[in-house]
Amino acid sequence: MSTFTNRRMLLTRRPTWTATMDDFTPEDVPTLPPGPGQILVRVVWLAFDPAMRGWMNDGPSYAPPVPLGGVMRGHGVGQVVEAGEGGFPVGTLVAGNFGWQEYVLAQAEWSSSVRLDHIGDECVGVPRATRIPDGIRRLRCSECSGPLA
Repeated sequence: MSTFTNRRMLLTRRPTWTATMDDFTPEDVPTLPPGPGQILVRVVWLAFDPAMRGWMNDGPSYAPPVPLGGVMRGHGVGQVVEAGEGGFPVGTLVAGNFGWQEYVLAQAEWSSSVRLDHIGDECVGVPRATRIPDGIRRLRCSECSGPLA
């Protein structure tokens, strides 16, 4: 088992209007080895959307706020770099609520559909990672730029 350095972004202050870098603190921590049914994922893509700004507030919402000192919540796609017994094979692409970090320890969820939960169990503890189905074509970055049709 390898140990990687996980760079993650912690929400350390609630923004008053527009979020700035002063609202976050980068932190480097060692990764933990995956246990049975768990995987260590290297996050390769993060989604950024307007809902994240609401998650930074400490008020009523459809999802609980990101706690101060917690990893900023965010959906992502990653690749398995290590697997515990019963986890996905190394190299498998997975999706989940991985947060703003380079590596995440996740529970391998054997499902036929990709879930991007952001409430409930995903907000505390170990997130779930769902395998991306075979046959999904990988795009090069140059194919992602420009207006959507």
